[in-house]
Amino acid sequence: CPSANFNTPIDAVNDTASTPINGTTGGDAGINVYANDTLGTVGATPSNVTLTSTPTAELSIDPATGAVTVAPGTVAGTYTINYTVCETANMSNCDTATVTVEVISPSADIVTAKTDNQTTYTPGSTVAYTITVTNNGPSDAQSVNVVDNAPAGTTITSWSASNGSTG
Repeated sequence: CPSANFNTPIDAVNDTASTPINGTTGGDAGINVYANDTLGTVGATPSNVTLTSTPTAELSIDPATGAVTVAPGTVAGTYTINYTVCETANMSNCDTATVTVEVISPSADIVTAKTDNQTTYTPGSTVAYTITVTNNGPSDAQSVNVVDNAPAGTTITSWSASNGSTG
C-alpha cells in the first residue's frame, strides 16, 4: 500500500503594519502574526503551532503572543522580518510568512505667529504683542525655545507666557 500524506493545512499569512511606527521610541507595531494564520480550519495559536523567527536589529516577534516590536532608535525605512509556524503535533508541517513595518522619524512642524492687533503706533506708548507657537506635527516637539528680539530703540518692560513663565 502506498503511504499517504495527511498533513493538516497550515497557512502563515504575510502581515503589514497599518500605520507607521515612530522609530525613535520604537514599540508595538500593532501586529499579532497569529491573527490571520491558520492550522486547518482553526486559528493558529501558541498551543497548536510553534513560531520561530530570527530577530533583526529593527524587528522582533514574541512567539508567546505573536506581537511584533520595533526596536527603539530604528532609522526611518521599511523593514521586514520572516517567521515560520509549524504544527506542534507535526513539526515538519510548516509555513513561512513575512511581516512588513514602515518606520518613520518623528518630526515636529513648529510655526510662530506674532500679532499686536494695532494699526497705528504712538511714540512712547505701550504695545502688547502676542506670540503664538503651534506644532503642526505629526510628532511632539521637545525642548522648544522661542526667541523674540526687540527692535532697536524699544524697551521690553514685561512679558508672560501661557506656560506660567514671566519676566
